[in-house]
Amino acid sequence: MNCPFCGAQMQQGNVVTENSVGLFFLPPDQSPGFWLGDTSNSIEKKGGVVLDGPYHFRINHTELPAFLCGTCRKIIFDY
Repeated sequence: MNCPFCGAQMQQGNVVTENSVGLFFLPPDQSPGFWLGDTSNSIEKKGGVVLDGPYHFRINHTELPAFLCGTCRKIIFDY
């Protein structure tokens, strides 16, 4: 795949997280939280998107297929 930003060839791989509370996209002023009451709904109320989780016991492994552009330092993946 070619990078849609600079046109360079992208490297295929995975975005990985292990033994964490999950993987989220959040606005800059937000935090996912670490309490048992935190749910997908609470992440979304903060303006976030849950990519995986949330996990309360941190025994997990997540891999999301992705493409990396080493030229312009961008990562592209579907969620």
